[in-house]
Amino acid sequence: MSLFNDSDFVSSADMLSLDPEITVVSRAEGIPIDANGIAAQACGETADKIMNDTQAFTGFMPPFALPYNQTAAVLNLVGPSVNRSRLSMTQVVVSNANPSETSIAKASPLKRYTVYRALELFFRAAYNRKLTDRYEKKMTYYSEEIRKKYWPRFYNLGAPIVFRPLVCPGALHEWNAGVWDATRVSGVTGTNANVDTDYHVAITWVDNTKYVSPTLKGNAESAPSARQDIRILQNNVLAIDITPLNAPDGTNPLNVALGQGLITPGKASGWNVYVGPQGGTLYLQNATPIAIATKTYTLTGAPVLSGYQADTGQFPDANLTLQHTVMRG
Repeated sequence: MSLFNDSDFVSSADMLSLDPEITVVSRAEGIPIDANGIAAQACGETADKIMNDTQAFTGFMPPFALPYNQTAAVLNLVGPSVNRSRLSMTQVVVSNANPSETSIAKASPLKRYTVYRALELFFRAAYNRKLTDRYEKKMTYYSEEIRKKYWPRFYNLGAPIVFRPLVCPGALHEWNAGVWDATRVSGVTGTNANVDTDYHVAITWVDNTKYVSPTLKGNAESAPSARQDIRILQNNVLAIDITPLNAPDGTNPLNVALGQGLITPGKASGWNVYVGPQGGTLYLQNATPIAIATKTYTLTGAPVLSGYQADTGQFPDANLTLQHTVMRG
């Protein structure tokens, strides 16, 4: 996963890797973590904090590239000032664009901060239920770790952003991204000499104006979609249908306005298919991106389990400075 809006990027497994009590306390106190639980809440609160620290208190015209005197003149003429974010969460990169990022020890500063935020929220919920000193101490510990270490690390580096973001197919927090689920993959009659085999399937969006090849992607391929499980029977082949998905078309969603950031969304002109053994590496199945108007794709035989591997998607084009702005009367 690469972009903030692709999915909830913190899980109970991430939290458990830092605190072995998570599973026991979650069961004992009835505190949900995954599936719209504490993990999702932590992601949402991280988004709120980033948006809060990227507000630009300005006039209607964005002054970022203008000299100070010219900026002041423009703002004085325009009239009322407005609060406008300098980014959209769709642009924010969560991962390090490194397929080996499988543990908190290798996670980006943003993900590490959010995992610690989830732990703080978790023990706050536990403390409020039982009011025990043990839960309070853990809540305080994680709160202090966030304040002293993990937020400053992210804050000082700045928010990693993509100039033309492509959210993954079926992105969880992107408006009108469409549906990508297990019903989108199936087995159909075809030549496949393999015995019955279980696979994982994912797809990506591609902008062919920048994407040249699997080795020259031009930062123009999205992160893979959620993996879907499928068993391909002997003498069947894999078929994929993306009809319910809505590819990024280069325009802002209807529910996004200037107050939520100045952004140029990416435009998908093709899509790639990746298949691998369940729980294993995903490999590219098509030689060139499939045209965006083509809604179905069927493999000609057994999936190829070698060659170009799926990565984590787009990497940051820049790091946007975060700042606290205090207005003086």
